[in-house]
Amino acid sequence: DAAFRLMAGGRHTGKVIVAFADPFVVRTGEPPRAPFAVRPDAAYLITGGLGGFGRVLSEWLVENGARHLVLTSRSGASTPEATALLDRLRTAGVTATVVRADIGSPDDTTRLINEVRALPVPLKGVFHLAMVIDDAPLAALTADRFRSVMAPKALGAWLLHERTLDLDLDCFVLFSSVSSIFGNPAQGNYAAANAFLDSLAHHRRALGKPALAINWGVLGGEGYVARNERVAEYLARQGTAALTPREVTTLMEGFLAAHTPQAAAIRVDWAKWRQSFRGMQENPLVERIFAAGIEVQESGGGGNDWRGRIQAASPEERDDVIIQAVRDVVGSVLRVKPESLRADQPLTDLGLDSLMGVEIENLIESSIGVALPPTSLMRARTIGQIASLIGEHLGGSTTTPAAPAPAAEPAPVAATEVDIEALSDEDIDSLLGDAPAGGSDRSGVGASR
Repeated sequence: DAAFRLMAGGRHTGKVIVAFADPFVVRTGEPPRAPFAVRPDAAYLITGGLGGFGRVLSEWLVENGARHLVLTSRSGASTPEATALLDRLRTAGVTATVVRADIGSPDDTTRLINEVRALPVPLKGVFHLAMVIDDAPLAALTADRFRSVMAPKALGAWLLHERTLDLDLDCFVLFSSVSSIFGNPAQGNYAAANAFLDSLAHHRRALGKPALAINWGVLGGEGYVARNERVAEYLARQGTAALTPREVTTLMEGFLAAHTPQAAAIRVDWAKWRQSFRGMQENPLVERIFAAGIEVQESGGGGNDWRGRIQAASPEERDDVIIQAVRDVVGSVLRVKPESLRADQPLTDLGLDSLMGVEIENLIESSIGVALPPTSLMRARTIGQIASLIGEHLGGSTTTPAAPAPAAEPAPVAATEVDIEALSDEDIDSLLGDAPAGGSDRSGVGASR
């Protein structure tokens, strides 16, 4: 579609070439591998198999001929959705074995694989979907919160790998996330767990074993995001939209057919995404994506150009404009009218949580052009305090200074530390312009980084 849009727009010179991505091209001299196929005389194990996408994956396997499924869950078939799935599978003539197990437990995983080995058909495929999400800014993560996310995803994957090394599997599929590629605010533990899955896939391929880690974006229709409307709205404002269950299974089929160890699938509005993640522009992968011809139209100048308004404001108006900008950002995140927010009102009283805090941080960066350090933003409890941080970051104060008392000698310039990388050329010129005549003292721009 990108190639046809380029051609229709008449902006190209010469031919437009459409080619297969490298992972889908057979190397010269490399014999083609046998195509992946679901077998009716084999068993397929799905961890997290009774969850949202576990159910989608089960039905996809059955559509493709599977007749023996092993589904794991920590709580067993305890929900109406799980019971309905089992009824549908059994009606279709499928043998569905439910094993209650914590995949992050070595004992449970050993027991699980022993039960699978006892089946009358061989295990030929493993699909690892089990996960726990516990989002929080990095500074708020504890060892227990990190462990609770790593155990089912990362440790569980490793235990499955170890316990099945002697088996002749056709596939070993790991549901990873784009969070391990691009990162994601407040998901340090989840991104780390998925990064382990990515590395495990390559490790298995180096051992000559089948492996596929898929870095999914937003999975819609079923699963965690579909059950959490606020998370879905947050991701949509960042520019990432959902893949449908049918798209997920179709993409997975292609990845399995290509025998690639790792692939990513994400539906993204790059213009919104670029605005939301300005600090990621120097990421080599992001640079390569945009260099490859992704068309991005920067959102311009409309009602959210608060940086321009702040710079154009007089010294007397500047404080009020900054507070209006912060009200606008906070109001859009909290879904309230900006004018109803007081500058001294604690945001926690309005239901602010860590995810909303990250969104406020991103919107401040995209609409005001100020990247506040996360630790300083966490300390700010009111709109007024956030505005003060922005004012300090822009090289001023959000309180009108009192008239200076007369003095015989000029007061020394106070030294402050400024994050130079976060400043624009105009900010630096402004700061340097405040230095004493002759430029002998430029301590207003600290050398500390």
